Amino acid sequence: MNKPAEREIVDKVYTLKRDWAIEASESPDFLCMAEGKPILGIEVTGYHHSETHARLRHMENYVLDLLDGKPIRHKDDKTLKISEIEIQDRDGKSKQKSLKAVIQEIPSIERRIELLSEIVERKSQKCPIYLANTPDVDLLIDDREHGFWFKDFSSLYHSLLTNQRCRKALTVTKFREIILATTTPGEDGKKRVSIPLRANMIVEHVQIFAQLFTEFSEQHGIKNDYEPFCSILAACLTNLGYGNARIELAPGILSIQFASIEMRLSDADGVVVRDHLCLPNLQGQGETASARTHHISNDFIQFASYLLAERQKLICSVPLHFPIT
Repeated sequence: MNKPAEREIVDKVYTLKRDWAIEASESPDFLCMAEGKPILGIEVTGYHHSETHARLRHMENYVLDLLDGKPIRHKDDKTLKISEIEIQDRDGKSKQKSLKAVIQEIPSIERRIELLSEIVERKSQKCPIYLANTPDVDLLIDDREHGFWFKDFSSLYHSLLTNQRCRKALTVTKFREIILATTTPGEDGKKRVSIPLRANMIVEHVQIFAQLFTEFSEQHGIKNDYEPFCSILAACLTNLGYGNARIELAPGILSIQFASIEMRLSDADGVVVRDHLCLPNLQGQGETASARTHHISNDFIQFASYLLAERQKLICSVPLHFPIT
């Protein structure tokens, strides 16, 4: 991606009112500056089905040259085929015949998820370089190929997060958040949305653990409140690799901060998820989950082990994505 295209998608995703300015950089691509200091970095990359797809999209006149009978520009592009196609309307009536087109093979969703995982893994290796220049850094993946186009978010989420390589890559990375910008149906056709992948993962975990804790407490006559759940949740999240999630307990309120969101469970409002993508300075409140596990009882440790075993049987998704205008 070129710098103007990168800046365009950054400005469309990071839209909330903020008191900082975005400046072009190199490692990472952009720095969010407040009072002369970086508070957040943004690394931008594109998703492509293959290097061939990338060349077709970005090399000037490549598609037109192929349609004119000119040779491929890279040896790996020999899989491309020039064929005649017919365009039909929704009723199957022909609108245009004998139209030349460049035919490309679209990889399966399984292969696309592997490619996405490769991007996360490759970029994550550079996180130490990025974090030398900014306290936090996000990865923004621009899916211009519509490889992760979805109509039903739960189906896309299930495909992504049941892939163990993808789940691991999203868990162990040092990026604060990993955002996938893709498409979904809208009123006037396709609309673009941004999906905070790490935020979706923590919401899924907390929702499942909260439900299991409630069910177990009711079955065994245990007091169902936030104080014991706070310690047990901390142990569960630490076990799963989310030890840096911050947990704050107040009367009637349990707050979990992780990646770009704050998730609040309260007696008054139920579950509320707050978007902190453009508020990195608000993150970091409360004690880390790993720190909270240092003094919990053996009973709570056993309870957490039970919840972790049951959690493997379940999956849930919350449609946590935001429009790109």
